Amino acid sequence: MMPFSDGHKTIEGRCATGDYNRIGTGAFLLVNKCLVLEVKDIRTYSSFSEMLEAECLSKVLPGVNSVEEGVQIYRRFYTEEKEMRNGVLAIDILRSFPQPYISLSQILSELGYSGVQSLLDLVCTAETISDMLPPPRFVLLSAFQQPHNPSVKGITLTDGARALAKHFGGSSRRPGATLMATENDSEQQTQGEDLASNHSFYNA
Repeated sequence: MMPFSDGHKTIEGRCATGDYNRIGTGAFLLVNKCLVLEVKDIRTYSSFSEMLEAECLSKVLPGVNSVEEGVQIYRRFYTEEKEMRNGVLAIDILRSFPQPYISLSQILSELGYSGVQSLLDLVCTAETISDMLPPPRFVLLSAFQQPHNPSVKGITLTDGARALAKHFGGSSRRPGATLMATENDSEQQTQGEDLASNHSFYNA
């Protein structure tokens, strides 16, 4: 969906296919995992040109100057055949207040780094960066594929395996955990995938 955050766009045009046909008046839509929109009304049309002529163009496609230009924008996503076969929906949107992301940002701001780390049950080591949160999962996994010192022949230790070893050695809270050392590439990667999948190890 195009941006609704500035308030200029209030109508979303879509082909009447799939899940769009299940949207009803009063439904709530989650956009980009943070913005909540309420469906005020849904109107059906036979084509995008009919919809753009009936609705206010600036509310459907802000910045677009003509119906013809608007139709070409929709043509990037839908063929004319699909449009004629299914028809078109004009989804009239009302931005809900308050937005959940605003409340969440306020909570996280109050907690601060130490509060979020405690909430996530993170263990700090001697070299932990205090004002940093865990990296994305794909970054963790890639660390177990990246050689720590590629210039040294015969050493297959990865950045992830080295960080993990430092974590076990310097952790102030080790609940009986054990670490099996290995220089096998596939075993190091498997360990990394298992740890990242179970959210039991983060290192910055």
